[in-house]
Amino acid sequence: MENENGVFVNFFEGRAKTLWLLSLSVSAVVAVAGWLLVFLLPVGGTETHDLTWKIILLVLATAATGVLLVCLITAKTRTSRWDADRNEVRYYAFGRKLLSLQWSEMQEAGLLKIVDPRRHVTAYYLYWTTEELMSACRDFIKGGVMEHRPRNLGKYNRRKGTIILYALDPERPTQDPLLTFTQQTYLHPLKNPRILRVAEQEEREEQA
Repeated sequence: MENENGVFVNFFEGRAKTLWLLSLSVSAVVAVAGWLLVFLLPVGGTETHDLTWKIILLVLATAATGVLLVCLITAKTRTSRWDADRNEVRYYAFGRKLLSLQWSEMQEAGLLKIVDPRRHVTAYYLYWTTEELMSACRDFIKGGVMEHRPRNLGKYNRRKGTIILYALDPERPTQDPLLTFTQQTYLHPLKNPRILRVAEQEEREEQA
């Protein structure tokens, strides 16, 4: 979203925020209550009815615990926010700023196609960094394509990091507000510009 001071993208708003908070709270309550009942309810040796209820509670508690763990694991992503103005780009998570990079200190800004071979997931990213990323990571980034998990980039989106990584809007990558603002503000050409053409082509194929 654009405003008079710059542009920002907030993952923790609207329907996504509501669904995540609802899943977190409901799964926590069901998991705690379920496990308490599983361990506290007595089961008679010949009482089939009691055993059936205990099995049902065990299944519910296990499922709720799984949902709760997913919510906790994705907490950083779900609470992420990026914003940029004429001075710097900032990244927030858990309601606080974790990293900011000034335009004047950036060595590179560019695009990456990151393929996670384990999960068979492909996503397109915009990055800003105070290091020469394409030189430092040339062994596993080829032409802007990286077939590794994003964490292999090193210290990104974290305190005292050197890289801010942002996933482009998959439905309209070329119109992404942070990409547009970076193209207008950053004084140098973006690295790996062909990645944007690849993202455009994929978008057209999905819409066809």
